[in-house]
Amino acid sequence: MVIGRYALFDELAAGGMATVHLGRLLGPVGFGRTVAIKRLHTHYVKDQDFVTMFMDEARIVSRIRHPNVVPMVDVVQNAEGIFLIMEYVHGESLSRLMRNARKQGQRIPPRVIASIMQGVLLGLHAAHETKSVDGSLLGVVHRDVSPQNVIIGADGAARVLDFGIAKAAGRAQITREGQIKGKLAYMAPEQIRGQVDRRTDVFAAAVVLWELLAGRRLHDGAKDVDIVTRVIQGQFPNPSEHDPTISVELDALVMKGLAVDPAKRFASARELAIELERKVGIATPTEVSEWVERLAHDVLAARSTLVNAMELASASLAPIDSHPPPASFGGRAAPPPAMPPDQGIPVEVDAANVQHEPPSSSAVFAHTQTSAGEGPRTMPWGLVGVAALLATIGIALGGYALYRRSLTPQEATAPAISVASSAPKPPPPSTSSSASATPEEPSAEKEPALAPSPSSAASSRPAPSASAEASPSAQPAAGSSATPPPSASASAPAKPAFVAPVFVPPRPPPPKKPSCDPPYTVDEVGHRHYKPECD
Repeated sequence: MVIGRYALFDELAAGGMATVHLGRLLGPVGFGRTVAIKRLHTHYVKDQDFVTMFMDEARIVSRIRHPNVVPMVDVVQNAEGIFLIMEYVHGESLSRLMRNARKQGQRIPPRVIASIMQGVLLGLHAAHETKSVDGSLLGVVHRDVSPQNVIIGADGAARVLDFGIAKAAGRAQITREGQIKGKLAYMAPEQIRGQVDRRTDVFAAAVVLWELLAGRRLHDGAKDVDIVTRVIQGQFPNPSEHDPTISVELDALVMKGLAVDPAKRFASARELAIELERKVGIATPTEVSEWVERLAHDVLAARSTLVNAMELASASLAPIDSHPPPASFGGRAAPPPAMPPDQGIPVEVDAANVQHEPPSSSAVFAHTQTSAGEGPRTMPWGLVGVAALLATIGIALGGYALYRRSLTPQEATAPAISVASSAPKPPPPSTSSSASATPEEPSAEKEPALAPSPSSAASSRPAPSASAEASPSAQPAAGSSATPPPSASASAPAKPAFVAPVFVPPRPPPPKKPSCDPPYTVDEVGHRHYKPECD
């Protein structure tokens, strides 16, 4: 599914409180980033205690800045649930690496162990030293340090994760009286009693160190009651009892970290990290990376394939509001051609032929498709529409002015064509010189401003023919107006208000008629040639 700016894909790990999924940040202009998305279980979304605990983890981790702590990138909360966006680390958990080593009968080199534990301890120390906005210590205690919460990247760096039950000042969720949080096999004596500080995490880290050196669980096969008894009494064997190659100095470091009295332990995780580096030495990141590659080659290869398939599929996704999963996503399938992230609609995509390891039906995705060449659509309203309307009116008025200039004086004095359906139809203009006129006839003084004067109209029309010049009746009498004034005694309805005329295209000038008087011509020898147009 797509949640805000992120696409949620296959499940990577699951716990009692949440699941971790592979995800992808959907950024603009093709920008993307692979992330890990931690999703609170659906049945806990309505439980306020679990929601508060989940959000507390995001607030605490956002304050920790260290390369040995998996950082928190973002938080998304919507109708689908609560999602913590974390940096994706391409690697494997320490618990699975230890299990693979036992299955293959391999001993982990002490320098590799020292390098892994140094990273874990430095990450824990950074968490212990985390400060609030006002500069005061938050007093962060992880309370759940275990191989399951340590991931070793393919780059050889160890990182601490999962601060879900961490204790810190200002935390909204408070542990109830008598409630114990954490894994019993890694708990310090004071944690069982309900009192913790940074030295509690040092004890848990010492248990992890013991198990890495001995190649087995510290409380392997023991019941809970037996575990509590051993922890309270401090009945822990030296790791060299299971591996004689372990030095006495390394035994002493481990047992000091497992001291029952917190005052006899290392005061901080950083002190234990420094002692490991001095007395054991640490492996280079390349050595640790090669060790991880040998033990988890198949898992890392399958996950790389899954990440590549996710990146290909994400190229056609766009950030949208969360929606129900439309289809199951498997792994490496050729997605539709990539479209711009700001176009298209989500549709289902069939990825049945995709394979990945491990299989999961919880990750889904939607593709966006648009027609080729189709761009964003906008409505031509606003200023564009107003400008178009003004341009249309200007063209209509200009055409009407040209039309009026092409009329004869008699036509120019005719009433304008009106679009008002309620106005009475004017009678045809009279050509007589009578002193009376209908009230609907506009006078020369009342011509619209856009109509030219009769003199300009006369100058703009073509010259009359010879026969027309000879006819005195064709010219108006000198000193007489073009139209006589209306009669004062005539009673007629008032002239309607001026209405914008309808645009009429200019009338082309009439073709000049040939002279047919006489209808023939005489050539130089006296022969008559009749004009064909005068037949």
